Amino acid sequence: MPRGGARSSKTPSMKLKLYLLLPSLLCVSLMSPAQDIHFTMYDMAPLSLNPAHTGAYEGTFRIGGIYRDQWASIMPNQFTTPMFYLDAPVLMVGKRNWVGVGMMMYQDKAGVARLRNGTVQFSGAFHLALDKKSDYVLTLGLQGGMVQRDFDITSPEVLLGDELLAGTPGASPDRTVQEPRANYLDMATGVMFRARMNDETTFTAGIAAHHINKPKYSLLQQNSKAITQPLRLNGHMRVDYQYNELLTLSPTLLFQNMAGTNEIILQGWGKYLIKKEQDLSLIGGLGYRLADAAMVIVGAQYQDWKVALSYDINTSSLRRASNYRGGFEIALGYIGRIYKKPDVKPAIICPRL
Repeated sequence: MPRGGARSSKTPSMKLKLYLLLPSLLCVSLMSPAQDIHFTMYDMAPLSLNPAHTGAYEGTFRIGGIYRDQWASIMPNQFTTPMFYLDAPVLMVGKRNWVGVGMMMYQDKAGVARLRNGTVQFSGAFHLALDKKSDYVLTLGLQGGMVQRDFDITSPEVLLGDELLAGTPGASPDRTVQEPRANYLDMATGVMFRARMNDETTFTAGIAAHHINKPKYSLLQQNSKAITQPLRLNGHMRVDYQYNELLTLSPTLLFQNMAGTNEIILQGWGKYLIKKEQDLSLIGGLGYRLADAAMVIVGAQYQDWKVALSYDINTSSLRRASNYRGGFEIALGYIGRIYKKPDVKPAIICPRL
């Protein structure tokens, strides 16, 4: 299930308990389904949210990235997730339909044993216009790529086999024989509906299913049972409402379910135009991940560039250990627009005689 946003503790006793639990937690994680990456600013990581987002914008190409950092104080090596994406609408089908293609890549690093989860995913989407003005568009997307998972087997926090039973961590022959790495194909699909209700309001909603092929993998190859990655379902919704010439309001909702665990995120974004000539706007927002964290978002948009930062304020049972501090994110996105210059044929005007 997507990880929460909690960070660290200033309380020594709580820190000590957490450090003592790290080896056990790591052993459990190596024998459990992989946690999925997740972002507070999920709308700025569109291809990881739903492959139907591929090519779903007005422009020639879109490029962006996001970086998340959490658990920086509780763990010596925190959770970090950099992600990069690129997509473009590449082919018109008829007068109003189009095909988009894209790719995303990320490297998720987790905790003391540097448990890594990296992938390059390619996606494609078909956008079907339901009316002549393309105000209503239905999209189907598909995504797939290879995932590589590994961890640092030399880390003293990793207990293997007889080490765990005997309680004697340290180097052993198993650490040099075992290859702590797994590769597998991972696939996702999604649908999305976008409606331009009027000049002021646009509604977007989608559903995505991740790990639809239910990939199996094993990090500890010797006598290790393969782990099946469970299906992750998410539903997302967004409304963009232009309140006036300066202010646009955007409430959003995300629901995710994986292995019987739910995550619900409610957010409200606002964009305020401060310099019309330069097309410069300020961005702000608040959000809440139910039973986990409150969110603060700030940023700016300059023409086709958009940058934003977010911070999670932990409100879960770990709030005392983390001193209410949570995950930090920074994201940057750009939409490029390359249009052909019109081929204007010269007109020769003859004088009337």
